Amino acid sequence: MSGVRLKDTVTGIESTLSAGGAFIAIGHKPNTDYLKGVIELDAKGYVIIKSQQLTEKLKSDKSQDAEVNPMLKPQTETSVPGVFAAGDCVDPRYRQAIVAAGMGCMAAMDAEKWLAEHA
Repeated sequence: MSGVRLKDTVTGIESTLSAGGAFIAIGHKPNTDYLKGVIELDAKGYVIIKSQQLTEKLKSDKSQDAEVNPMLKPQTETSVPGVFAAGDCVDPRYRQAIVAAGMGCMAAMDAEKWLAEHA
């Protein structure tokens, strides 16, 4: 990619803007169909991660387990131990590249800790 061709919709004047890349939003449905029956998904197809499960548990359960600080547990682990998810497939609210990058880092750190504990 070297640029993008623009057209002013008022004047009709065309111009070219140099650009080395582009971020293209290609939909609002997570591409997780291949995970059905493998890991837990919500009704819209988003991967459910531990932070979501812990939040719900803390809201509804007064058991001793619910009192554990959720920040001490992996936040990106899925319903399958050792499988972590991040970004657009878990985030129905923001669905942005920066969220995916930040959560990717979280998932990598959670996976590293999980591997160290299970090696």
